[in-house]
Amino acid sequence: MRIGIIAEGPADLAVVTNILRGTLGVSQHEVQPLRPDLYLDETDLARVADRFGNWAIVRQECQAGTKIADFMASPVDDGPRMVVIQIDTAEAHLYGVERPTKERADSGAYADELRARVAATICDWLDERWHRACCHAIAIEEIDAWVLTVWEPGRDSAISANPKQRLTRVWSDKVSDKDRRRLTALKARSEYDLFDELSKALRKGGELRRAGQDNRSLAAFVASIARWSDEQAPPCPGCI
Repeated sequence: MRIGIIAEGPADLAVVTNILRGTLGVSQHEVQPLRPDLYLDETDLARVADRFGNWAIVRQECQAGTKIADFMASPVDDGPRMVVIQIDTAEAHLYGVERPTKERADSGAYADELRARVAATICDWLDERWHRACCHAIAIEEIDAWVLTVWEPGRDSAISANPKQRLTRVWSDKVSDKDRRRLTALKARSEYDLFDELSKALRKGGELRRAGQDNRSLAAFVASIARWSDEQAPPCPGCI
């Protein structure tokens, strides 16, 4: 199996890769970043994001389809191929998705409906020939909320007003002084390395299933991967 990932940034790539390892049991070598290019340094990646916006880069890659086509046609390694499209919903209004009413948030319907709307938008961006090959990693509101499930088990991570700030505060408070220095050094070196470490527990199937109980959009992503793996069917009902 080969899995390509189009993501907003290096941190997102790291988290999605660990989830794929926990769900499918694949090795890191079976996962190929299609976007962003990890060979670029953090400064170059930030410059690209400042110019286009992370969500805009994902949209551009989906609409162009060049990297997806090249990946799907590559003769390297026979076997099934899947492409994961990762995007956060924090800026959904900027890429044309109207949010559901907040009154429905307590029941979980808000998260489910928002995810469905974003998934339908991604399907519109993609050429129809790639619908069956693509799986959607849609994080509500940010992928940091998925990582929070590791650090605050038993708490609904989707309720955090600012999951990015909360995650930094939580891991800083929970680790030892030695580990805090180590994680801070990882952060200074690479967002990918930091988030790979922060989310490494998701490589284990049992921990991933537990984490899904604390975040509906994470559970939906895991379910779509499993459905694709079991049936080779469209992971998103809108992608038919």
